[in-house]
Amino acid sequence: MVTLTQSFVYPGHTGYDSVDAKYVFPIPVGGAVCAFELHTSDGHVVTGKVKEARQAKREFQAAIAENKLAGLLAKEASDVFVMHVGSIKTGQSVKVIISYAVELADDELLNQVRFSLPTYVGERYGTPPSSLPVPSTAKWAKFSVHVDVQMASLIENVVSPSHRISVVYNDIGRTGCSVDLQSSLPSFLHKEFILSIQARKVDAPRCVAEFLPERHSVALSLTLVPRFGVRPIKKQEYIFVIDRSGSMDGSRKLDYAKDALLLMLKSLPSDRTFFNIVSFGGRHSSLWKNSQPYTARNLDEAVMHVDAMSANMGGTELLAAIESVLSPRRSQGSVFRLWKPQARPRSVFVITDGEIWQHDQLFRTIRRAVAAAGSPSGGKYLRFFTLGVGHGASTALCSGIARAGNGLCLMTTQSEDLAGKCARLLRASQVPPSGNLSKLRVDWGYGGLDSGPRSGSDDPKLLKTKTKDPAAPTNIYDEAVEPLHLGAVTAFQPPPSSNVQQAPFAVPDFYPGNRFIVSAILSQTAHIPNQVVLHGETPDGEAMALKVDVLRVESQVAGPPLIHTLAAHRLVQELEDGNLESEGIRKPDKQRLELDFGITKAAVIRYSEEFQIASKFASFVAVEGEEPVDDDTFDDETVVDELDEEWRKEFIDKPSTLTCGLRNNADSDIGWRPRGRNEHPTSTNEAISTWRQDVTDFTVSQEEYGSPQMFDPSCSATPGEVAANMNRAYPFDAYTESYQEEYGARSPPRARTTQGFGRAQMQVEASRSPSRSAPYSPPMPTPQADPITGIARLQKFDGSFELDNVLCTTICARKASLDDLKASIPAYIRSQAKGRRLWATALAMAYLRMKAGDKVDIWAGLWQKGREFIERYLRGGTVGFDQLVADAGETITRLCNDHP
Repeated sequence: MVTLTQSFVYPGHTGYDSVDAKYVFPIPVGGAVCAFELHTSDGHVVTGKVKEARQAKREFQAAIAENKLAGLLAKEASDVFVMHVGSIKTGQSVKVIISYAVELADDELLNQVRFSLPTYVGERYGTPPSSLPVPSTAKWAKFSVHVDVQMASLIENVVSPSHRISVVYNDIGRTGCSVDLQSSLPSFLHKEFILSIQARKVDAPRCVAEFLPERHSVALSLTLVPRFGVRPIKKQEYIFVIDRSGSMDGSRKLDYAKDALLLMLKSLPSDRTFFNIVSFGGRHSSLWKNSQPYTARNLDEAVMHVDAMSANMGGTELLAAIESVLSPRRSQGSVFRLWKPQARPRSVFVITDGEIWQHDQLFRTIRRAVAAAGSPSGGKYLRFFTLGVGHGASTALCSGIARAGNGLCLMTTQSEDLAGKCARLLRASQVPPSGNLSKLRVDWGYGGLDSGPRSGSDDPKLLKTKTKDPAAPTNIYDEAVEPLHLGAVTAFQPPPSSNVQQAPFAVPDFYPGNRFIVSAILSQTAHIPNQVVLHGETPDGEAMALKVDVLRVESQVAGPPLIHTLAAHRLVQELEDGNLESEGIRKPDKQRLELDFGITKAAVIRYSEEFQIASKFASFVAVEGEEPVDDDTFDDETVVDELDEEWRKEFIDKPSTLTCGLRNNADSDIGWRPRGRNEHPTSTNEAISTWRQDVTDFTVSQEEYGSPQMFDPSCSATPGEVAANMNRAYPFDAYTESYQEEYGARSPPRARTTQGFGRAQMQVEASRSPSRSAPYSPPMPTPQADPITGIARLQKFDGSFELDNVLCTTICARKASLDDLKASIPAYIRSQAKGRRLWATALAMAYLRMKAGDKVDIWAGLWQKGREFIERYLRGGTVGFDQLVADAGETITRLCNDHP
């Protein structure tokens, strides 16, 4: 659970009776905003309630018209929120507290989870929502972080690819630790803070349940990282769509994306593979008109094409590029005809920073194409995978493409190793969805198998049939297997809710080694089942069942119920995506678009108000009234006294109508406008405002909940507690925005802003720094030389390697010469025509195992291609692949030791 706290102080030096503030900030697309409060300096608490968006806005406007303290928190985009605070009176301090729950993401390895603290909304192409201001140029702000991590099992590693950290383990069993930023250098908010935690059994199946007495309902969350062996897809088409827009030019984003693309190209199966590369920006182009066979010549041409890429294609028109992928055309003279797809699966990989505003039409286009492509049984299915690149990349776009395309989304930054992310995406694309299982469904233990929703791939007629008793269920988690006008009040009434509300409604496709989560809310019951069962069926009709024990957790006394909140957010997210199956509508009908939209909106509002979560059609509104007194008061004078008088005089506030904001490196926005004026106003040059932000984490202990990891049921970790202190390095520029049309406001004093906001497990405090000196700009951390990436770039299309100086330098780091490697070729392959390539391939494989032995799941694809090449030429001989690689490993050790 994330608690974001901002403190506003209006000293009143401008002569205005009160001011209003506006603040724009990011929340991950998976974040469920579930609480909003205003705490005044005299101890009063104004608690926000979720209401239909237009109604909430009217109540807010009416309150500030009466000069009442009020707040409005609205979701303006899938991952961008806008917060208004109205009528902050002279000498008053207001502390705004926003809470949201979020699930942790997968990282490179199976037993690893990734925590990210986003710090800004990146620049985005297109027209932003009308209520969003245009931010100004960013400045730097510095911060520090402290993290307390508590896991249910042994912690194997804790690293931050984005910042230098120190880790101290606080018990003998290594189940807990503390993490701090190293204090030798200041850290700045120009990039998000990322923490990767690796622990044993974090990928094991688990299901947690929470009973909510006042609603008489039970919420459950089932999660696992599947482990099963399945034959890879024999033939497939791979299309890589890479972002070459102007936004990819800075911070080496395009270079980083090109590295990812090259890694995946090198790792493609060499047999019965077709591929193509599509570049997009304001326009789009492809390497070839149609996908070509994966051959040595075509791969070399593709690599040269990638190496020559630059961010020179203007805007970010992704929709047009995707439409060209879905409807490729061949030229026949002056006539174009639609290309007839081959009977093979197709996987599309989108590599982008995701910085666009309009993406609803894109998601609809992808969903329609995936549905029209067919099912796995037909062999022509279509899937989309996304790799979000860079700090500030849009989780809304990247995860939305993957959800619509039945694929996976991974986010990465320039300071992280690429090989693991690329390997995970490719590995998922090379196996059939859900391992060719069909008729997937979850028995939540509520009234039998027929009470809950089924897989969306089932024929409607089959939904009424009962599954035969399983004779010999297969095992999908085998530890022995290593898997490589939107605000208008609607008159529509949604249908009554089912007693079993599952999200996603259809059990999503799952892939070996990638986290799988399904949630459900069971209404009108207090019964918590002992087990939930995931059912499926193999192509030959054999039943599969995975039973997972249910662990009950107690809902927190204060604050939102975490499991219910996350489950409800998934329900709302599916409706916002346009999936109405939970409301009894299987397929959207063009003839009833208005009705479907009305049902969607009404259902979203219903769930939002019932579970008190913000959404596209419902906002939080808090209005001053009869509030309880909070004993935890704070002194506004103390905050004001922290301001340096010289600082106050240097940065003169000019009278204007404005919102202050950050751009590029720190795109949050906060602004002020006046609400009234004294009889004898003072100069606006004396106007000053302070801003301080805290983000606090709700810590869940096993003693309280009886289970670890409550805010993220997908992970075995108890949520850690993170504290970050932010200090202004120097003030930010301001920019103007007119409030007069919306609120009829007069020109306000100029305000200053800072920024910092977090995701899960975060507590952030911000205060101003009196220092006026230019901040130290730390260099971008660069990952150490990655042996996996280096080897991948050298591997040929057929899995082989050349015995040349480049390979020699990569493996031996100039401790041995190329002649030394040539002289070490074993006698049993020296006479073979491919002897040098066989030995080079064995050396590369041995080097991978020696240097990255703990990351087998990352380089498994490279290893498999190398094995196939060697075995192809050693078939029938006395020495096999394993012996050759063992000899190569001994040679590397000997040469390195003999040539210091």
